[in-house]
Amino acid sequence: MYTDQGPETTHFLLLIKVIALFDADQHEEADLLLKELVAGCPNADTSACHIVEAYLHVQLGIKALDGARRDEAADHFTAALSSSNSSSKSDIHEIYEDLVVIFGWDLKSLWLTAHQKRCQAFLSAGKVNEALESHKSMMDNIDETTKASCLEWSTVFIEQCSAPFLASGDAALAASDFDRAIDLYSAVIDLTSRFYAVFANRSKAKLGKRLWMEALLDAQKVIQLNPSSHVGYKLKHAAFHGAQRYDEAIVAFQTMLSTLDHAPDTETRNLRQQYLSPSEADRAIRRVIDAQLDNAPMRVLDTTTGLLCDREAQIRTFKSSIKYKELVSSIIMHPEFRMKRIEEVVITYFQYAMLSHRWEGKEPLLQDIQGKVVYELDPVGGIKKLQSFCKTARDAGYRWAWSDTCCIDKNNDVELQASVKSMFVWYHHSALTVVYLSDVPPSSKSGALVWQEVAHRVDIVMQHC
Repeated sequence: MYTDQGPETTHFLLLIKVIALFDADQHEEADLLLKELVAGCPNADTSACHIVEAYLHVQLGIKALDGARRDEAADHFTAALSSSNSSSKSDIHEIYEDLVVIFGWDLKSLWLTAHQKRCQAFLSAGKVNEALESHKSMMDNIDETTKASCLEWSTVFIEQCSAPFLASGDAALAASDFDRAIDLYSAVIDLTSRFYAVFANRSKAKLGKRLWMEALLDAQKVIQLNPSSHVGYKLKHAAFHGAQRYDEAIVAFQTMLSTLDHAPDTETRNLRQQYLSPSEADRAIRRVIDAQLDNAPMRVLDTTTGLLCDREAQIRTFKSSIKYKELVSSIIMHPEFRMKRIEEVVITYFQYAMLSHRWEGKEPLLQDIQGKVVYELDPVGGIKKLQSFCKTARDAGYRWAWSDTCCIDKNNDVELQASVKSMFVWYHHSALTVVYLSDVPPSSKSGALVWQEVAHRVDIVMQHC
């Protein structure tokens, strides 16, 4: 056959016959002839055989993939790439121009097509790890120009590979399986770090694990990737709040509110209505404080500092405290719980102890202790009793204490009369009454205390020191 032709021409004509048989769906005959050409013509151009073999495998793989025979398709694409390893990939389009002209082949993209289709076949078969390995092999074996040309395809493919991990991560997060969620979101991030939503969800999972600083790093990544979204700032607030860095939490929250106010769409802007601003929270807290202090003495002793305070001084002390900052940071995010939460914190913080005693000797008056630290005064007479009272209240967990000797300005008739009229109400609303029994000798050592439960309020009997 073809006896009048040279060996190269005969070889090429037989290759054309292989392709013709393949196009006629006589795949087995084409494959058999191609193998005979490779084995029986050692001096011939076997490169051409390998290129034809690779091309035919690619076509078979595409048909298998279209028919949802994904494993078969992957095998064909792998075989095509194995064939290509036996031939040179450089300038094959120009070298075998006749094949291009006769059959319309695109040999330049042959290897890239085989790589991409194999990746897709593995992914379609649910073999995500194999798909990722195939993608890595492709990226390692193509030049920079080809990488640039297939960048969009590669990005989409990685997203598709990420989808199963992402779906499983979302399910784990919804089930509060935070460790698994973190692992799955991390797997997605290892594939692609361009999606802020993945960092946001991993931050939520880390918040669930109380990993405040790790959650903060993910929140900052969300802000970096999408600075116009409120989500990153919301997560940043939660991380700082969990870490008890309340000042920074409130700043992050204010930025979140600003982002919501300037959102381009109405739906996002409407989210602003769910939250309180720090100034709104402060006003809500102040209203509860004023109501609480209406039934409290006008002046009290700070058992922590030993200083006499009026109501405004009490409020300033509260606003500089961690409790106040934690309260503001909490209720701005969860306004639906604000009144209950505010009342709990305010009532607890402003609880006060009252001293019940009989005046004797020289008792300290307001002018004697105003602007002074009670604990630093000379412990004689009534001062010693006052110091003991403040320490007793402090040790029982109360920040504020009241004694009729020094917490009323007796030189002010209006204040004196108002205090006398209000004293019953003050005692009624006090959290603790400390009773000083000067004429009862101590049952044991000096300063012994006896606890009693009276009308749902713990009272302390403080015996003569």
